[in-house]
Amino acid sequence: MSTRDDILTRLRGTLRRADLPFPPANPRPLTTAERMTVTRAEGDGLALAARFGTELEKLHGTYEVVETMAEARMALMSRLLAWAAEAEAGRRGPRPATGQERTVLGWAPDRLPVTGVADALADMEFGFIAPGSVLTAEERERVRHIRYGVTGVTAAFASTGSMMMVAGPGSNRSASLLPIRHIAHPHQPPLPDHGSVAGRVARGRSPGGHAAPVGQLVHDHRPQQVGRHRRRTHPGRPRAEVRPRDSL
Repeated sequence: MSTRDDILTRLRGTLRRADLPFPPANPRPLTTAERMTVTRAEGDGLALAARFGTELEKLHGTYEVVETMAEARMALMSRLLAWAAEAEAGRRGPRPATGQERTVLGWAPDRLPVTGVADALADMEFGFIAPGSVLTAEERERVRHIRYGVTGVTAAFASTGSMMMVAGPGSNRSASLLPIRHIAHPHQPPLPDHGSVAGRVARGRSPGGHAAPVGQLVHDHRPQQVGRHRRRTHPGRPRAEVRPRDSL
């Protein structure tokens, strides 16, 4: 008998003991209060965007609904300028310059749903970095003090105000995990529920199966405190942040 078989035999023998509380012989059915409720939102794209925004605000996020690509760029830049002004106004005493105070960490421009972001940032004297990786000390040092992130969103879920971002070439996860504040732009309107979106993404298919209109921006959530967000939405794009991980 192999070591594995010996361990399994002992486990099975132990589980057959009548004096053990687990597993119960005749478990009672779960009550309605004990069951996890899977929520679903209803309505068209604008209604789903509004529901997404409502749920997002419950998570201390903010959102904004816009109708054109130009409005999306303007909303993004207005938010970044407001954050930069807020940071400057909140400065207390001398603070060493990092050279990254007006730098944005993001996905590659061709991976962002809103076009012209890099040019708009340059016009407002913001730097922009789309990292290929942050595995080396030099790569991490290049982005460690960046306070703002801009990314797309693979799927946004109206019923929970949550978002899914799939990392890959041009969409390094550090852009949504490292910055203190993060602007996320969904690639499509929020989905009514989670459904089988993870399986669709794993198979390389679009989560929603349709093109994304301009419409949703999500702003400002603090990555160091996962769950505290401020975001904005338009029928198809948000913003966000999260705490860095060792697996970056």
